[in-house]
Amino acid sequence: MLLFTILIIISSLVIIVVGQACYKNGYYYILEILNNEEIAMIINKILLVSYYLVNLGYSIFYLKNSIGISPNILQFSNFLGSLLIFLAILHYVNMIGIYLIKKYTIIKN
Repeated sequence: MLLFTILIIISSLVIIVVGQACYKNGYYYILEILNNEEIAMIINKILLVSYYLVNLGYSIFYLKNSIGISPNILQFSNFLGSLLIFLAILHYVNMIGIYLIKKYTIIKN
């Protein structure tokens, strides 16, 4: 149970720190694409909430399915590594989507 608690705390901290960094910097990126402060703020908030829900849900689901066997350092490393890889992939997918929106907007104008 102690390992489960430690894993939840560490994964939550990683998710929150990365989410806040993306939230602060992503606003300006979205604002540049959309040229509308209100819509950029709304989209940025929705992306942050979605990011938290997906990643906290994934980490809790993964922990629930993996802790029951025999918790050890190797299992912890595998969990944290796969969580970070998932966060990176999700970030790049979002950035590609925003890039495509920008590209479509430039072509349309």
